[in-house]
Amino acid sequence: LIFAFHQFSEGIVWITTNNPHLQDLNHFAAGIFLIIAFSLWPVFYPLAAYFIQETSRSKKFTLLILAIGIFLSLYSLIRLHKIGFSVEIFENHILYKTKPLNYIFLTYLYILSLSLPFLIHRSLILKIFGMTSIISALFTGLIFPKITFYSIWCFFGAILSLIIYFYLK
Repeated sequence: LIFAFHQFSEGIVWITTNNPHLQDLNHFAAGIFLIIAFSLWPVFYPLAAYFIQETSRSKKFTLLILAIGIFLSLYSLIRLHKIGFSVEIFENHILYKTKPLNYIFLTYLYILSLSLPFLIHRSLILKIFGMTSIISALFTGLIFPKITFYSIWCFFGAILSLIIYFYLK
């Protein structure tokens, strides 16, 4: 449901970005998208993985990743509050003009915080989820304009949600 709401908020951003009468709605929807992307996911993913880990060793490792996720979440919230954001369409992609993770190192930590907890799980499907997450991030970073990375990488979230569906099935 959170993922659906996240994608719904970006859909609102798409249909309101170039409409001057809907700029308040655009800003609100973009804010929701960014808060979920940068503050919820880095905590939610490792936390969800923690509850399904089967060994104390993997739980401890996941707690370390959760701590990194909490740091990234708080850092991102502070940056979003301090520098704000705006939205525009750039080369047929949504460009969120903000830098919540303004260092490439933090972007890598972000990707790993969403992926690593699943790579250490015993389930092959969850390992595939973690690896697909990393591969999709690399693909996105190499193929598409880097400034639209987060919006495009969220598209791959739909594929990743299918993997989770098969795990839960």
